[in-house]
Amino acid sequence: MSDELEFLHDLSPETKAFLKGLGKEDVETLAEGVKLVTSIKRVGKAVRIVIVFILGMAVGTVMFFDAIGKIMAGVKSWFGG
Repeated sequence: MSDELEFLHDLSPETKAFLKGLGKEDVETLAEGVKLVTSIKRVGKAVRIVIVFILGMAVGTVMFFDAIGKIMAGVKSWFGG
């Protein structure tokens, strides 16, 4: 028995009935839907990376200017300010 037939043999009766009722247009719509979901997942990952990058830049900027302020305070205390 080929792999496709074995796969179809293992399906539940409800799934078999659903697949038998599908037309060519329905199959094309499902294929487009799968592509759409895949694209949304990729965009979601990219958006998460961008959000983490922006938050990291914000926190890094605050830390940088805090360190500069501490350095300036130290320099000021050296010169009796």
